[in-house]
Parts: sequence; structure tokens; C-alpha cells
Amino acid sequence: MFKPEKMKEIYILGLRKDRDDLLKKLQQLGTIQLKKTKKINNHETPKPLIHDIVINLEQIRTIKKVLNTKKNIFKKDTKIIKIPETEDTAFATISKIYLNKIHKTAKDILENEKKLNDQKTTAEKKLDFLYHFRHANIKDNTFSDNKRFISSIASTKTKDINKIKNYCDLKIIDETEDTTYIIFITKKDNWKNIEKYISLENINTTKTISANIKDIKNKLGTMQTQTTQIKTTKNQIQKEKDKILAHEERWENIKTRISKEKLLNRTEKTFILNGWIPSANIKELEKIENIVVHTQKSKTEPPIKLKNPSFAQPFEKLTRWFGLPEYKGIDPTIFIALGFPIFFAIMLTDAAYGLILLAASLFAYLKTENEDLKSLSYITMVSSVATIFAGLLFGSVFGDFLGFVSVFDALRDPITILKISLMIGLVHMNFGLGLDLYTKIKAKGKNILDPLSWISLETGVAILVLGAGIPKSVGYSLIIATIIYRSKDGPTGILSVPSFFGSWISYIRLMALAVATSWLQFVINMGVTAAAKFSIIFAGLVFIVGHSFNMTLNVVSAFVHSMRLHYVEFFERFYESGGEEFRPLKNRKKYSK
Repeated sequence: MFKPEKMKEIYILGLRKDRDDLLKKLQQLGTIQLKKTKKINNHETPKPLIHDIVINLEQIRTIKKVLNTKKNIFKKDTKIIKIPETEDTAFATISKIYLNKIHKTAKDILENEKKLNDQKTTAEKKLDFLYHFRHANIKDNTFSDNKRFISSIASTKTKDINKIKNYCDLKIIDETEDTTYIIFITKKDNWKNIEKYISLENINTTKTISANIKDIKNKLGTMQTQTTQIKTTKNQIQKEKDKILAHEERWENIKTRISKEKLLNRTEKTFILNGWIPSANIKELEKIENIVVHTQKSKTEPPIKLKNPSFAQPFEKLTRWFGLPEYKGIDPTIFIALGFPIFFAIMLTDAAYGLILLAASLFAYLKTENEDLKSLSYITMVSSVATIFAGLLFGSVFGDFLGFVSVFDALRDPITILKISLMIGLVHMNFGLGLDLYTKIKAKGKNILDPLSWISLETGVAILVLGAGIPKSVGYSLIIATIIYRSKDGPTGILSVPSFFGSWISYIRLMALAVATSWLQFVINMGVTAAAKFSIIFAGLVFIVGHSFNMTLNVVSAFVHSMRLHYVEFFERFYESGGEEFRPLKNRKKYSK
């Protein structure tokens, strides 16, 4: 908490014959991020298993094309399949037999689907063409292709009709906005002048148009039957989806493990592995037999693994959106977890809105398997609880709809809300300065004047405004001292002085959104009252639509501005991002166990 988890750089020495077994154990442990060593011997014959990995993953990609893999964020995608923990070669033998059969069926399905789709497109195009001639009295001699003449039915773009009139006799049968359908006859010698402007369809000239239409409809019916048969076969494969994904997961885990072998520094009989591990997990690593573990102080920046209490862990999502902290920096997640819901609640400030948002967030949290949505729904769930309390303090339940009075009133007393907002902003920014001061002290006083200069500025302004028996000259001196110190960064440094107060004024948005929510609610409720004079149903509609719009608008605004107050006004005081996330070698266990 407050700091990323402590990391140790380790070197693992082992016998080469135990290499594969060790990598498998490290993957099961899931706590080590491997890194490249300085010297690597890559002159080694690739494993036969690599070929199996490529072939089987490619087969699974083909199989997945016929599976319904659309994810429903409110529904668990698959069952967990237990795959026996056999050796990789034994699993490869079993998996190849299982996947080969399904792959052949899936490949046939894809080929037949493509063939049917092409045939269906051609038939539908031909049917649409013939449909325009269904009422025409077309005789057998309409279709001719001999040494002297060509005659048939055709279509042409309406804009091109005049280009072909001089080279053939034609009769217009039907027209649409862009296309004209004709019967034409032309001399063989003129055919080259019109062929690029007209489109013919391959039809049975021995049958009538009606008979051709009937034949095509019969073919489309047969295609539909074939499509149904393909769908039945796909459903049979769909039943194997869970197992297929479990096999894919196992193959991906093997692929990940084998890909890390290139990071090993090898001799004839031994290997050395270099990586990062959380300090708390070193004892688990040392329990593995036949290896020597050596830890040392690293000269490079370790990867970042956030460590927070369970109630704050979903808020790590907001920290990651901005950027992970540096290894020796402060992890702001716990402070976001405390501040974000308070800011959100003040800006939304309605108990009814909070209750509705709580129900929606709780539903999403319980139903979804999507980790990102689960984190976001948890954040809005906590924020909605804070909003309910804020709404009761502000006496707001759908605005003034219930008409009860409470401690604060954003509608009628915005000045009090303004004062509260500025006080919260002052505390929030100074807490950030305190964190920066703490960090600088831990770094042996390096750049300690940065946070002290802002504290000096605030103290000087406070003396000038409040007095408190302290001479104003002291206040002026503190302000001038801050400006002089900040001038070391040139014009930008001098401009940062008024910018500091601009950041403080930015917290007025807490009041602004609270008042905006209340005023919109007031207008909506007035509309409901007016509508009720004409119709209760119409009044109910105004109430539902109005408050739905207002709630949606202000929930989004409260979320965005709560992030902004942390990302800009708060983080600017102390936070340095730029850390790289800890990515250990581990097994994926989403579909299998």
C-alpha cells in the first residue's frame, strides 16, 4: 500500500537436464518475470514440439471460425474444463488426435459455406434480374446467337441507354432509378460497340422466364436445406467449444514457456536464468529442488506490481489508465479509492440517482465475467453509495420532487457549496504536496524545495488574506521567495505560480456540477407539474425521459471530472508515472484447470 510491491532481481542456476521441468514449475508458480541475460547461446536445435504448437494452434484458429465466439459481457462464456496434467508430449499426442478430426469437419464447413454463399449470391442476382421480365411476353426466338445476329434480354445503366440505341433495336421492359431492363437485337458486327454497356445473365433459353424463376427458387430452397445441415454440424462442433478453448489455452501455455527458453544462458551441463520476483515470493521459489537462487541489487528499474487492499484494487484500473508509478514512487491507487467516490458524489448529489446507479452497477458486477467491466462497475457501485449519502445531505431525491429540507441546498445556497468545494480542493492539493515532500525526504532531500515553495506561497497568501497578527511583509516575502525560486525554470516557472491557483480554482467544478444537476432537476420537475395538468401519463413520460437524460449526462460528467481532478490537479503535485507492468511467466487458467 502507497508503494509498488518490492521486487528482487534473481539468478537461478540449474542443471540443463532439469530445464524443461523447471520452466514448467516456474510457470505454475506464476511469480517470475524473465529477462534477457547478457550472453545467450542460441545454437540449439528447435524442439519437435514447436512444430506441433504451430500446427495445432493454426488448426484451432480455423475451428474458431465456425464457433460462435461472440462474448456476452453479462454471461459466463464457457465452463472450466479439467485437462490432466500430463507431460507435454503426451498431451500433444492426445490433442492432435482430438483436434485433427474437428479441424477436418470445420474446414469442410468453411469451404461449403463459401461455395453456397457464392451460389446463393449468383442465384439471387439472377432472380432479381428475371423478376423485371416476369410480365413481358418473351418468346423462344427472343434468344439468338448466330453468325449474323445476337438477341437476348439484358440490363444496362439508365445513363448508357442512348449509347447503345444506335447499334441495336431494343424494347424497354422495366426501369428503376439506375437500371433499365431491355430486350435487344443487334448485328454481330455491332456487338463489340454495346457489350461493355450491357449485362447478360446465363439462363436456360429453352424455358420461359416463369420457368427459370421457378427453377432458381427451387435451387435457393435446396441451398437453404444445405445451409441448415451445415448449421447442424456447426452446432455439434459448438458443443465442443469449451474443450477446444481449453486445449488452445494449454497449447498457448506451452508456447509461452518454450519461448522463454531463448532467455536462458546455457553451458554444456547447466543454465542460468535471470528475472524479477516479488520479495514476498522468494521463499516459494527456494522450495523448488535442484536449483540455486541468488538475489542481488539491480542497476535497472524493476517492473511494477501494484499492491493494495482488496477494497481499493478495482481502482488500480484508473491508475493504469494514467500510467503506472515509478518503482520508488508512490502508488496513488488508495488515494483515488478514497477521493474519487467523494468527488463523484458531490457532483451527482442526488439520492435517487445514486440508488438507481447502485442497482445498475450491482447487476453488472454480479453478472459480468469481463474483468474491466467488473472493475468499473465496482467503482461506480462505491461512488453510488457515496452519492446516496450526499443526496440525503443535500436533500435531493429527484431534485426537489419530494420537497424535504436538509443540511445543504445546491439549488438555493450555491455559495456554501462553493466554499466546501474550495476547502476540499485546498486539502486535496496540499495532501499531494505532503506526499511529494515525503518522497523528497526519503530521497535524502533531493529537490525538497519544490513542494516547500508551494507551501511557502500558500502561507504567504494566507497571511495577506487572514492576517492573524502576522506582519504582511512576511506574507509578501514568502510570495516573492516562491517566485524567485520558480524563476529557475524560466518563464514557464514564473507562470506556474498563477497556474497553481488556477488548479485550486478548478475544484469549483464540484460546485458547478452539483448546481447544474439540481437546476436541471428543478426544470424537469416544473415540466412534470405543468404536464400533470393535462395528463398523468404525459407527466410520467416527462419525468422518466427528463430524469433519465439528466442522470446519464451527469453520471458521465461526474466520472470524467472526478478523474480529471485526480489526474491533473492532484497528480501534478507529486506523481511520476513511467513504470513498466510486472508480467510474470504463468499459466492461463480461464478455460481449463
